[in-house]
Amino acid sequence: MAKHFANSSIPSTSNSQPLSEEETTEKTPSLKDSIPSLGDTDMYVALSEEQLQSNQDIEETSTSEPLEQADDVTVITPLDSSELGAHELTLEDKPKHHWWKIPAVIVGLLALVYVGGAIFFNFYFMPQTSIYGSDYSLKPASDLQKAKDSEASNYSVHISGNGLDLTLKSSEIGLVYNSEAYARDAINQQNPWMWPVEITRSRTLNPHATAAYDQNKVDTILNQQIEQAKEASASLANGGITYDSTTKKFRLADTALIMRLSLEGVHKDLQGAFDKLNDTVVLGEESVLSAEELNAAIAAANAYVASTLDLTLGDASAYAVDADLIASWITFGEDLAVSLNTNAINDWVEHTLAPAVNTRGTARTYKRWDGKEITTKAAGAYGWVINEADSASAIISALGNGQPSKVELPTEHQAKTFTKDGGPDWGGRYIDVDLSTQHAILYDENGSILWEADIVTGLPDGRHNTPEGVWFITSHIRNARLLGPNDENGKPGWDAHVDFWLGVKGQEVGFHNAPWRGAFGGDIYRYGGSHGCINLSYSDAEKLFNISNDGDPVIIHY
Repeated sequence: MAKHFANSSIPSTSNSQPLSEEETTEKTPSLKDSIPSLGDTDMYVALSEEQLQSNQDIEETSTSEPLEQADDVTVITPLDSSELGAHELTLEDKPKHHWWKIPAVIVGLLALVYVGGAIFFNFYFMPQTSIYGSDYSLKPASDLQKAKDSEASNYSVHISGNGLDLTLKSSEIGLVYNSEAYARDAINQQNPWMWPVEITRSRTLNPHATAAYDQNKVDTILNQQIEQAKEASASLANGGITYDSTTKKFRLADTALIMRLSLEGVHKDLQGAFDKLNDTVVLGEESVLSAEELNAAIAAANAYVASTLDLTLGDASAYAVDADLIASWITFGEDLAVSLNTNAINDWVEHTLAPAVNTRGTARTYKRWDGKEITTKAAGAYGWVINEADSASAIISALGNGQPSKVELPTEHQAKTFTKDGGPDWGGRYIDVDLSTQHAILYDENGSILWEADIVTGLPDGRHNTPEGVWFITSHIRNARLLGPNDENGKPGWDAHVDFWLGVKGQEVGFHNAPWRGAFGGDIYRYGGSHGCINLSYSDAEKLFNISNDGDPVIIHY
């Protein structure tokens, strides 16, 4: 290992021997040659400024004049790499650790990643991206463009509405779709500068673009359809106005609509479909030319069909007059004036409405208060009966309001309630006459028994049977005289006085006391029955007379 300098200057001695030029050069190399360069080694000996200056003086002396070698002269020799590594570096020249640069590097890297991601998502779709049901996650926009190109080349559309029913192919109409704009619009709907956040979310993109097509080719096809419609519409009535049972409205027939097509309006509907490459398009009202007289007639007719009616009896719905039925009553004049066919309405009331809502003389099925289910015969005077002429007038008056309404049907006879299903229309209060048990009961509205008694009814011989069905009390008469049909001699078949008479079938059949009988109930009616009336004891007849009312329903049955 080389020695350090003892002094900054070289002392002169008298006994030193001068060195030859060759020896000087060999034994005293310059400092320049003795210090390795940065390229030769990783470290080098650091010398002070005084040392550098001293060495420089020595170098100059060795080159200018020979030096005599002294015993105490320190010879500088080059340091090899092993020696160099053993020398300590001075504090001043140790490498400085720039720790502050590390965060800067990290920030720089993050910035590069962020910008790179933003650039990437300017051309690629983010994760969890759906476009009209198709997954385009991390796919390039070019894939979407290619897909739209393929779709456009194979595109066809079915056109319907306003009388049209045809299919157009892209090749037939020269359709050209701007798929590039479509893909770019999709990309633009995502925010690439927010990609660190956006990639964690799902999104549905709805891109749009425009399509171009040859309108002249479309017009040629449509004009062919119009010419065909003209031939088919020659036999149309009412200017082509027809009723659509699906929409419940009057409209122009298909062939009439085609003749009034507005090509400008058609192109508007088609353009909207082509821009989205929809495979169907339904033409709207804007594609039909207006016609004041036709539109006025259609509006008037539709005001009628919109006036649906709820026909009621006793606040209960009895019959619904719907749009289809009303449409069958509408007529159009030669001048397209709209009116109602009153004859058709009157006929409908007589043959359809009345049989449907009249309950008088119809069979009923009901459950008696004691739980027994009974079905009556289709007979009797109790029940609903509408006034047909007044009902027709009420219906005609209510039509044309343009909105649904209720109409209470005028009646000739009413019941307590109305039922559509052949149920009891008398409510809770009624007199039940059971011919099989020869027993009668008056129930109140809650099913409580107000009165009951054994009875004797008509002899079941076919001529004197007590009439079955649903009837009602028509009268209350005290001290009545009952006269039978005249015999061959012109005298009444019978002549009897009763204290209490309650008419059921007019004045022919009723409840009354029978002073000539000593017993009631059982099988008496089978061999000793009445002429059809319902016989009671004096006390039972009196009580029923006092608590019953005219109009109380009387249900007679087995």
